[in-house]
Amino acid sequence: MKIEDLMTTDVGACRPFDSVDRSAKLMWERGCGVVPVVDQEGRVIAMLTDRDICMAALTQGRALGEIHVSSAMSRRLWSCRPKDDVKEAETVMRAHKERGGSFGSGPNSGSHQ
Repeated sequence: MKIEDLMTTDVGACRPFDSVDRSAKLMWERGCGVVPVVDQEGRVIAMLTDRDICMAALTQGRALGEIHVSSAMSRRLWSCRPKDDVKEAETVMRAHKERGGSFGSGPNSGSHQ
């Protein structure tokens, strides 16, 4: 099975200076627990998970509307290509002890870090 058989192509994204409440609403609307964080050119620079939001709220003690995505996002990224086998993605996830299945794919993908 290939990554393209499982991946979502209509993905919502957020920017580093968005508030995490906007990102949480996006996750709720899209029925997902993770969104990519993109720069001005639309390149993925980080990922933001629902867990990242919860931990930021707990550790920062502020309302979600006051917390920027940049203070909660995970900058560690690994990627794969749509034509890659799912087993390859699984190997990368295991090697880096990733819990979720969020990999970027696009013009900047292909490197595993």
